[in-house]
Amino acid sequence: MRPVKKYHRKTLVFLLAFVVSGAGIVPGARADKDDPVIVEMFSVPSCTQDALTQKDLLRMAENDPNLLIINCRRTTKDKNNNGDRFGRKFCDERTSGYFKELQLMGISTPMVIVNGYLEATSTDVGSAIRAARSLTKMYSLGIEKENDHLNIDIPEIPGHKNSQGEIFLYAYMPTISARVVRQVAAKAAFDPKERKEVEQGMSVPFVTEKQLRPVKMRPMIGEEHLAHWNGEEMGVSVPLKDLIPLALDDRDVSYVVVLQEGSAYGPILAVGEWRALSDVDYMAKGNKKDFAWASFPKNIRPPYY
Repeated sequence: MRPVKKYHRKTLVFLLAFVVSGAGIVPGARADKDDPVIVEMFSVPSCTQDALTQKDLLRMAENDPNLLIINCRRTTKDKNNNGDRFGRKFCDERTSGYFKELQLMGISTPMVIVNGYLEATSTDVGSAIRAARSLTKMYSLGIEKENDHLNIDIPEIPGHKNSQGEIFLYAYMPTISARVVRQVAAKAAFDPKERKEVEQGMSVPFVTEKQLRPVKMRPMIGEEHLAHWNGEEMGVSVPLKDLIPLALDDRDVSYVVVLQEGSAYGPILAVGEWRALSDVDYMAKGNKKDFAWASFPKNIRPPYY
């Protein structure tokens, strides 16, 4: 097995200069600027850079169809004992695992890892993505959903015939846009025209709006170790019933599969994604406001978007 490469933030500037000079590190097949790239983000809502980094990654994904994102929410609580409702223990474990494997100087929040070996700050993710695409070849996995199963094809990867690795599956929800609450005054009196406008979601007297919650970009809800990989072509069929919470409609759930070389925290050699129609629709329409009604007059039907 080839030695595992470890790059952390302090080496990023050097690597970028190395790539620009034309001496890029390209083991095996030549890397391509259109290769898929995967960004793993580990964060908590109390971090001041959390919401901004999510929005930046969402914008990058809208402009780059080959950018895959794992938004892993940690369970750490703030000083008021409030946590992230999408916090998962496996996100805590992966944060610690990368910290040890990459021999990082500390655990940043958010922690951003590109292709399993490059750590980036919240402000240099774009540079890390470009560096990763110049340094190593990333391969695509075949992934299809058939009823309640996910069928995954691992291709033969040139130069890795005798390699070892681990295959992981992640499930995520569609992006949750910034929600706006509409509050109607308790004693509001509406004439027929205003009543119709309220039902249609139009701005009318006695209606105020305020933002209720920040963006959650593709929050992870499940993770599963699928199989050990021995360097050969293989196929895996995964039942999804145990991965998705019972209260969630599986038609809204998307999936990412990663193949990591050497260990669960090694460089990522190949990735694949199956995206639910709800997330595809969101990405096509852009950042659309999501409205909720905190209160509304009797006999008036609140609009839902």
